[in-house]
Amino acid sequence: MFQTKPVQHILTSFRAPIKRIRLAASILLNGNLPKQAFFDTNAHPAYFSEPFPSNRCMLTNACEVSSFYDIARKHLQDKGVLSGRMAEIGGSISGNAKSIFSNFEYINIDLENNDNVPTLCLDICDQSHELEPNQFDFILSQWVFEHLTEPWTAAKQIIRLLKPGGIVMNVTVFAWRYHPVPIDYWRFSPEALVYLFKDLVNLEAGFVSTFRRSNDRGAYPNLSDAVPLDEYGGWLESWAVYHVAYKEPK
Repeated sequence: MFQTKPVQHILTSFRAPIKRIRLAASILLNGNLPKQAFFDTNAHPAYFSEPFPSNRCMLTNACEVSSFYDIARKHLQDKGVLSGRMAEIGGSISGNAKSIFSNFEYINIDLENNDNVPTLCLDICDQSHELEPNQFDFILSQWVFEHLTEPWTAAKQIIRLLKPGGIVMNVTVFAWRYHPVPIDYWRFSPEALVYLFKDLVNLEAGFVSTFRRSNDRGAYPNLSDAVPLDEYGGWLESWAVYHVAYKEPK
């Protein structure tokens, strides 16, 4: 039997969406949030009112990147790391950088084998592997850290494997569609990467807006990364992050 709801309940159910509409209208018309929209800006004024440090990363100072390899090359040249041994973390599935850095002796470290490049099959998060420390002049990781079970452990392993005077570059995601390879675990800010590699000297870190409006709808045949579409299309907030660090000679 149909039961009518009390008038008070009906009115209450309309108040939340009306409040959200008013908030959205305020943002569109005024370009900012109402002062008390989500938090009390008077509680900790240093967080909200004092000038933001110029050396901190923000979405508004994100960069457009045509090639992460060019960023790596710049720092390698600046530090005089022009050859030697290079390790790429995760170079088996979505391509690798062996031909890009052909002046280095290349090895791929991945869970899966790649017959096209020298590959060491292991989990970089597994500390039981007794790999020789201080053996690589350059370590590169692209679109990998979001898939690692323990990125903090991987960072420690990479730092241990990097020679003093060596360079490490990491490219991963801040906002991205769900894309399991084989699992999708994490998202990172530039500060998170700097912290993970805090035992190294931070050379450069930042947000990347190149892919922001890429309208990703998924690319895997099994649809595991598929995005439900709406009137705006697919995934529209794709932000990458990168970090370059240096291991000081002892």
